Amino acid sequence: MSPATTTWLKPADDDNSPLPSGWERDRDPKNRIYYIDHNTRTTTYQKPTDACGPLPAGWVRLHKENDDFIYFNSETRTITCVRPPLDPLPDGWEEGIIEESGRVYYYNRNTHETAWVRPNTGGPEYMNELLPDGWEMRITNDNKVYYVDHNTCTTTWEDPRAPLELSQAEREFRQKLQYFDCHLHHPSVPVTTIKLSMRPAYIYEDSFIGISKLSAEEIRGIVAGEDDNDGAGISQEFVYLLSKEVFKPTRHLFRYTSGDSLTQDIDPASGAHPELLNHFKFVGRCFALAVFHHRNIPGRLTSAFFKRMLNKELTLADLESVDPELHSRLSNILNGKTANNGTRTFTMRDERQGVRVTVELKPGGASIPVTDDNKAEYVRLVVEYHLRGRVQAQFDAFMSGFNDLIPSSAISIFNEVELERVVVAYIHCGILETANTTSSQRGFQIRAGQISLSYGPLTKAVRTVNKAYFDGRQN
Repeated sequence: MSPATTTWLKPADDDNSPLPSGWERDRDPKNRIYYIDHNTRTTTYQKPTDACGPLPAGWVRLHKENDDFIYFNSETRTITCVRPPLDPLPDGWEEGIIEESGRVYYYNRNTHETAWVRPNTGGPEYMNELLPDGWEMRITNDNKVYYVDHNTCTTTWEDPRAPLELSQAEREFRQKLQYFDCHLHHPSVPVTTIKLSMRPAYIYEDSFIGISKLSAEEIRGIVAGEDDNDGAGISQEFVYLLSKEVFKPTRHLFRYTSGDSLTQDIDPASGAHPELLNHFKFVGRCFALAVFHHRNIPGRLTSAFFKRMLNKELTLADLESVDPELHSRLSNILNGKTANNGTRTFTMRDERQGVRVTVELKPGGASIPVTDDNKAEYVRLVVEYHLRGRVQAQFDAFMSGFNDLIPSSAISIFNEVELERVVVAYIHCGILETANTTSSQRGFQIRAGQISLSYGPLTKAVRTVNKAYFDGRQN
């Protein structure tokens, strides 16, 4: 048997041979060659083959779990395992190659225009464009294409490159958002950076201690989270992990409504624990920090919550998602379908610290019967107490913390629906669900209590290279 030998010769694929359209070779910090696919914004150590080459107009190449390629037609929304034949280049266009990187480019000898993307001969114009920075195209197990926005950790079925026709309401909302953002980040306001350190297993406790001890002027300078933060503000990872703890029912701050198992609001039982008021102020500061740094709270809160933030009147319709049974009873009273018989008064039963009590809805309410003449007032007072009165102290503490960074006057330009969009990102396909169903496609990976956002089968060192690439694309 011949002895084992070692060679320093370059591997066979370290050459200057042309790469498929949209691909480029580069080296990581360890001087290993890797390949960048500008078409899908992914990276790999495996040299791309001809199967990775350009496709006809409207076609997109996707990876399956076994690393085979499939091809998706975005116009007909059909999928095939056979690579579609390539359309010829339009008149006047030629293909060129950059020798150093092997990247293919296209040149129009008539107009002297150059492009990285092979010009289409048909199909939607936006298909000539790359996906926006931070976006990725994926496919479900049943061959449905969807898009992942790694910037906000959300998913959508709609192609983000498709032209967007904005309604009047949407245009007005974006104008409000721009005004709000300018008001919030006025350059004349000095900011002192304060690094917030915490243990992953105690992110709530350490954050509570660190944020609560700061003054209202200091909290805008908080820096927390790594990887996607770059030392500026708080990261989306930090907001996500902290929100998970804030919304845990075992903390008795928020609870799921009886309307569904997704929507939450302040837990009225928390009023039995006065020490929790400091925690609600802390949560208010965290919400404001998230808004200030353009991060979204991953959760779903009731419309009543945002109406309270805007100090707007609460209506019977707001009660339906919180307590459908009570909403139905009150609706019957308004519609005259429930007989009173002189027994109903301006009171309601409630539970405080495990004890059933009778609450007067207005002074002397126990001696005021509900009649056809005053039943509308009765319903209004029940709604007001159920949605506001039971949690008034907790909500006041929350707004006190929120107003330390963002004044109520700043959010008054929004209605409750718009404010929800500013504060909360209700993720229909949750991050954990996304992690479980697409881990083979190297998306969101949950490990060791942390979120790692990756763009391919690369190490953390190469992820830094990827991030530099995306930053370069933005500049």
